[in-house]
Amino acid sequence: MGCASGCVRWLLFLFNFLFALGGLAILASGVAIRVNLSNYEHFKEMPVSVIPASLLITIGAIIFVIAFFGCCGALRESYCMIIMFALLLILLLIAQVSAGAYAFVKFKDSNLKEKFNEGLEKSYLQFFTGPTQIKDGINAMQGLVECCGYNGSFEFPNLPGNDEHIIPGSCCRKYGNGDVCSSNEAFPSSCKKEVYPFLMRYAVILAALCISVAFIELIGVIFAFCLASSVRNAERGYKV
Repeated sequence: MGCASGCVRWLLFLFNFLFALGGLAILASGVAIRVNLSNYEHFKEMPVSVIPASLLITIGAIIFVIAFFGCCGALRESYCMIIMFALLLILLLIAQVSAGAYAFVKFKDSNLKEKFNEGLEKSYLQFFTGPTQIKDGINAMQGLVECCGYNGSFEFPNLPGNDEHIIPGSCCRKYGNGDVCSSNEAFPSSCKKEVYPFLMRYAVILAALCISVAFIELIGVIFAFCLASSVRNAERGYKV
């Protein structure tokens, strides 16, 4: 093959090497999230799961397998492997577009915020009486989002099971056993007001990342077909 084809070959290999690393990073993130959230499984009472760890693991594994085909195809100049890589990448793009369309329809649901807040309120009502995982999940969320209570810190002393009428330490970033907050120290915003917009901001960032990844994948498909064409022409005795 000629110089141009050689450049495409190494560009495709570099693309797939980075693609494989990205897949491994996503897979590792999914595993880490699953391990770290294993103690919070009861917190999934809320209708919107915090982070779909299983989905991240699946996507990471698929990306790594596709990148493996691309790397091998580029190094071995195998027409079949390069075409297989391109087709798998196209299927991944189609899956991403379908998932994006599904997510768009879901987020357009006018009742989504209401359903989310219903689940959040239900979790707060079990803060002192439910499984420890619910309390741990709410404490982590309050510290991260900087909010306190479903409607505000004033609700905590009256929640079922709160015999000591305390406000938990997570309302003012105190995480030691037995730490509590005063009403003056507690975050002023309610979690009903802050949590859903917080998640939506991250959803927008995730959507932007997905669009960026899809664009990179499209470039990979173009490189793959260019290299496949060069390999096929070389096999037929043409110079490219």
